Amino acid sequence: MEKYFQDIDCKIDNLYEKHYDPNIYKNSEIKYINIDYDNNGHQGLFNKLIYLSGLVRFCSKYVNVRIVEPIYKIGIEHHTKSNTGILFSEIFNIDFFNKKMENLFYMVPRNDVSKYKLHVIELPHKYANIYGWNIEHNDYINKATNMNKISINDNILIKVLDALKLNNNNMNILKTELNLLGNNYNAIHMRTESDWPGDWNKTSNDLIINLYKKSNIYDCKNTLFFSTGEAHDEIKKGFRKINVNSHTFVSSELLYDLKTAISYTLCLLSDTFISHTYSSFSSLITMQRELIYKNNKNYSYDNISIFKRVDKGLNYKKVIETNKDAKTYVTIVDKLDK
Repeated sequence: MEKYFQDIDCKIDNLYEKHYDPNIYKNSEIKYINIDYDNNGHQGLFNKLIYLSGLVRFCSKYVNVRIVEPIYKIGIEHHTKSNTGILFSEIFNIDFFNKKMENLFYMVPRNDVSKYKLHVIELPHKYANIYGWNIEHNDYINKATNMNKISINDNILIKVLDALKLNNNNMNILKTELNLLGNNYNAIHMRTESDWPGDWNKTSNDLIINLYKKSNIYDCKNTLFFSTGEAHDEIKKGFRKINVNSHTFVSSELLYDLKTAISYTLCLLSDTFISHTYSSFSSLITMQRELIYKNNKNYSYDNISIFKRVDKGLNYKKVIETNKDAKTYVTIVDKLDK
């Protein structure tokens, strides 16, 4: 947890001027690009971050490209205020992100576009797929998955995750939630929402609660944080029946992607984390806990049991149909060929 909070207020002296100073870069040599990440708001926040990591990899090869800070739009089903969207910097600390990504990638703050009169090329969502999903997910993550090997040094996605810190306002919200949870809380992501894929059975809330009670993780003395998009009151009642003090993060005042980021961080900092592999949200938490925080107390569930997750978050989607991939050890290597 200390790692998460350290250097949260870091500033970057003169970094903006460095990137816009015509004496350093000629305007004609730099391309400023804005990409629609959202596909009409249907992608979850952490799929969008996979897009971002692919674009970081792209920009590391083409150093004359700068990506403008994303604005994440909210899908119809996720309305809480309006559909105007939320900036990356309204969720995360953009100074911290740029400092951590220094010499690899620079995200142009959206306010600087008008301040420095930058000419920005607007690209549709398909480019997020081409440079984001296809590069980072299909070409890199899938390759690592098939080899059962993962590199920390060459993993752009890990570098992006490590550079994400909630901004200072959201850190205050996080600290309030952590005070409610106390020390050594467990966390579970209950992937039981109505958007579950229709071609195979999903696990019910009641079954997950029963599996938790029967597991070695169960401890009625520990607070349990649960993250899910629906049925919060029903789930709290279920945990109360097994004498578990549960808590979730809900707020009608915050936009969906911001609530997701806060719930993500609460799961990230938990003592033990339980999740379903059919979720980029859960898999990225597991990956970050394993590879950055060195916390291997990560578990997954199916319709039969809660089991140790040893794939370091690399295998996800439908692998749970057989359990074998989520129970397959993934080796960490110093370097994985690109």
